[in-house]
Amino acid sequence: MQDQFDNFTVVIDKTAILNNNFSIIKNYIEENWDVGFSTLNICIYGYDNDPRELYEIPEVVKWVNHSIYQEEIPWFYILSNNHASQSIKLIALCYCSIETKTKDDKIKYQLDFNKLQEFALINFSIMNNFIKKNNINEVINQEISQKVSIYLRNCIENK
Repeated sequence: MQDQFDNFTVVIDKTAILNNNFSIIKNYIEENWDVGFSTLNICIYGYDNDPRELYEIPEVVKWVNHSIYQEEIPWFYILSNNHASQSIKLIALCYCSIETKTKDDKIKYQLDFNKLQEFALINFSIMNNFIKKNNINEVINQEISQKVSIYLRNCIENK
């Protein structure tokens, strides 16, 4: 039954990023929280002409951090953990990528595994609070937690 719902995509435009606007995400949660677990894919629009990856763009990183720390968006609950989806990976890279310099002073980004552990703990906590607040069955929590853990492990292995 879950797979039939794994098809929502929300486009978040540059204006929403710059204004820390989460209304489209919050509306999705409000309208779909009971059937919308692990069903959402996000697409960030407006940076097509920017040669950087989204996780290298400061305002996108700021938006992601705001979504976690101020808005407490339950990303692990709503984002698809289907292996083909890139949404959790995008959020994780924005949170966990650190800038380093190569020997020839070029900037490179790499995944900080300590930050990834922090990312997982914070987002599992947000999801747990959301599930408790909405009286969602603990079996769903366990199912999502297991799938997200596998998803994150696969992201690390396939970096």
